[in-house]
Amino acid sequence: MIDPQHPLLRPLPMRLLVVAVPLAGAAYAFATGWVFPGAGLTLLSGWVFRRLFLP
Repeated sequence: MIDPQHPLLRPLPMRLLVVAVPLAGAAYAFATGWVFPGAGLTLLSGWVFRRLFLP
C-alpha cells in the first residue's frame, strides 16, 4: 500500500512524479493502440492520486 506519510513521499514533486509515471505510460499505451494496458495504467494512476492527494 502507499503510505502518504512516508518520508520519501512527503515532497510534492515526488508525489507528482509517482502519479505522472503511470499516467504517461497510459498515454503511450493508448497512443499505440493498447487499450487494456492503457486502461489499467489509468486506473492505477487514479488510485495513486486518490491515496496521495485526497484525504
